[in-house]
Order: sequence, then C-alpha cells, then structure tokens
Amino acid sequence: MKELTKLLIVSSLAGVLSITGCNKDSAPKNPSTHADHDHAGGDDDHDHDHTDAYKDDDGHAPTRPLGSIVIAGTTLEVSAGGELNPGAELNVNIKHIDGPVPAEIRLWIGNKAGDGAMKSKTDHSGGNYHAHAEMPAVINDDTALWIEIETTSGQRISSSVPLI
Repeated sequence: MKELTKLLIVSSLAGVLSITGCNKDSAPKNPSTHADHDHAGGDDDHDHDHTDAYKDDDGHAPTRPLGSIVIAGTTLEVSAGGELNPGAELNVNIKHIDGPVPAEIRLWIGNKAGDGAMKSKTDHSGGNYHAHAEMPAVINDDTALWIEIETTSGQRISSSVPLI
C-alpha cells in the first residue's frame, strides 16, 4: 500500500508540473502558433504579455505591409511574410487599429468564395492577430488575402487585400 501511495503522489506531482503556466523559454508546442507557445483552449490569462509576439525574430519570414482595411467599421493593419509561390505558407499579422473589436478573425488566400482554400482562424492577444495561410495551387492577378470578421453579434463580413 505504501508503494501505491508513493506512486500516486509522484504521478500527481508530475501532472501538476506539466500543466503549470506557459514558459516563455520553452520551444514551440505547435509550429502554427505564435511566438513561443500556444493558447489552446483560449487561455490568455497568464503572467507575460505579447508586445513582441509578432516581430521578425519569432521564427517567421520578415513581413511586409499589405495596408489597412476597414471591415464592418473595424480598421485593421495587415502585414504578411513568406513566399508568394503555389502551396507556400504565408504568416499573416493583423493589428486592430480602430472600431469594434472582432469576436473572431478568419482568413484565406484565393477568391472571395474560398474555393479550394484552407480557411484559418487567427490566434490573438490584445489587438494583435496572427495566422498562417496557404497559397493556392494557381496564383494570378485575382489572388488575394481574404479577411473575414465575425462581429460580437455573430455576423460575418469579409473583404480582401491584394497580394500581388
């Protein structure tokens, strides 16, 4: 019985240690997350901020500004990094500048309907949003980055930013 008690205490302690806080010094848990950790389950309540979460040294290619866009009264500043080649992955950073804060932001690359595109839901911290988007197999002058805002009332409205 003593051995069972010891085993139970050790395994409980190991479980507690493995789930405590996010450690800024740890390696990324998922390459599709931002900076150095993820927020699975939407847990943004922890002891460090993300003011530097979207800098070039986060493991992504340097970003270039794509401009500002207004969707549903919300002004967003958009930048992206990566190659504009078929099947390549772009890392997209969106900064909330003004207007209502979106409940969610999704994005994709291609046409408005998203035909054949993989839609990505952004991770966010404060007014900074980040996601990865896959370039389509065919790229032409109509290929754009589509950004969809979901308002707090559940309405979804999209607009695009040219990539080329």
